[in-house]
Amino acid sequence: MVFDSSITYQGQSLNSSLLQGPDLTNNLVGVLLRFRKERVAITGDIEQMFHMFRLDEENRNFVRFIWFGNNDPTKPLRNYRMCVHLFGNSPSPSVATYCLHRCVEEPCDSEVKYYVTRNFYVDDGLSSYDSDIEALDVLLQTQKILRERGKIRFHKFASNSQIVVDALSPVDRTGDLSDVQLDLNTIPSQSSLGLKWNISSDTFTFSTDLKDLELGWDELLPKDIILRWRSWQSSLHHLSEVEIPRCYVPTSIKNAERIELHTFAHASEKAISAVTYIKITRNEENHVGFITGKSKLAPHHGHTIPRLELCAALLATEITTFVERQFDTQIDDIRFYTDSRVVLGYLHNKTRRFHTYVSNRVHRILNNSYPEQWTIVASDQNPADIGTRSIPLNELVKSSWLSGPIILNDDSCDHSSEFPLLDPENDSEIKNTVTVVKTNVSCGLNTNLFLRFSSWESLIRGLSFMRRSIHRKLNLEDISPTKLHKDMEMIFIKSAQYEVYRHDIERLQDHKSVVKGSPLRNLDPYLDDEGLLRVGGRILTGDLLAGSNGPIIIPKK
Repeated sequence: MVFDSSITYQGQSLNSSLLQGPDLTNNLVGVLLRFRKERVAITGDIEQMFHMFRLDEENRNFVRFIWFGNNDPTKPLRNYRMCVHLFGNSPSPSVATYCLHRCVEEPCDSEVKYYVTRNFYVDDGLSSYDSDIEALDVLLQTQKILRERGKIRFHKFASNSQIVVDALSPVDRTGDLSDVQLDLNTIPSQSSLGLKWNISSDTFTFSTDLKDLELGWDELLPKDIILRWRSWQSSLHHLSEVEIPRCYVPTSIKNAERIELHTFAHASEKAISAVTYIKITRNEENHVGFITGKSKLAPHHGHTIPRLELCAALLATEITTFVERQFDTQIDDIRFYTDSRVVLGYLHNKTRRFHTYVSNRVHRILNNSYPEQWTIVASDQNPADIGTRSIPLNELVKSSWLSGPIILNDDSCDHSSEFPLLDPENDSEIKNTVTVVKTNVSCGLNTNLFLRFSSWESLIRGLSFMRRSIHRKLNLEDISPTKLHKDMEMIFIKSAQYEVYRHDIERLQDHKSVVKGSPLRNLDPYLDDEGLLRVGGRILTGDLLAGSNGPIIIPKK
């Protein structure tokens, strides 16, 4: 039973009075990306998921409804109260997902916990594994834990592995698999989160239902549009021929020696596009698989081709970042490709400034990639070109969009090229050059001036004499020789420290630790009350008397 809790009465509805709760639902595309990783795939479903979790009795009056007594239409209507969460209430998905996650809290097998928390989309669980035994074990362990801890029935199992299916109870299999063998030609397709999964071929497929539309408009469409429409309509029967392998590559990603992501970007006056592939290296063999692609219509006016190419590059970094975040696997290398040298010049630029449109997009691209990751690809070898133009379905099946470009099979590709700006003086996206004069002001005493002194004592005596002379010139109170000597030592040491260890001192002043590459890293340095840089370590842990200070750090030169 589904309740429409959004219906309003006197300006209010049940959903408007409820808090939706946090969004705990996994990303749908992310679940599908992980579903395609390994050879053995499994799916399962939770029976009436929302009804598995009960409402507090004090809240049940808010979900009353009227129905026939004993579910008999011949009997009078009666008032009923729901005892469980409803299909249609805005908090139900959040509550159900939260409770589902509580079922796999520790102690729990790590693979079961990962399956439930990362590979469920509401009540559908999809995942893939390297072996039949591992897949079957996770499926059965998950079923057992959910039944024992939450009285939840996890069933309607499906798999592309005959071993897994044979080991499952027929009552737990999905309806279409309860009485069939996976090696027969009559195996039906399973619907996995909106995709049709052909289990026998282990591919995602598509289907169409073409219907003639009766239009009520008085004016006929132009002939050229009618011809284009009929051509597109007649090509749709080829859609059933499009098969996307569920598994990215025919080898285990889990046991791969090297995993790379390669994303291609392209733009035309009609659209921008980006497409991502995975490249697996195992036993000195390379395997390339299609992950995902995306196309967007280009704006009608105001965008040049270089601007559109830049937008395509931004789209490439966005989908790659998404894939990397959802993949849950260590990626060894990420590469980006475009056939626009203008864009590559923008991304590698370190000398000129751009106007707002280009500047913002270059900044966003470089937030998710490095210039060194970008390189040129020939237009005729760029699979993203397919996503920016019309292509018949029968050609899409054999295109590089699904199979990947042949250049990915070549390990000798050079990614070290430099890409200067193209004609920067005439590029309207580049700001005019402005000459700026920079003056460097050094802080401290500039200790290089004192290299003429032969010893430490002669240096301090010279500085003390200079300061005493200044005091007398300004009629200031004299300083005792002892204090003056000590003050000049501290001033000179602090100045020398600041010249050599400026960045470390500034980080310590901000209560931060020194950077990993600092030569002082192993000394655990700190600043004392007078601002002097000292050695830390045991002194700060209390091994010496309270109030003691560590040795002062003196630059080597």
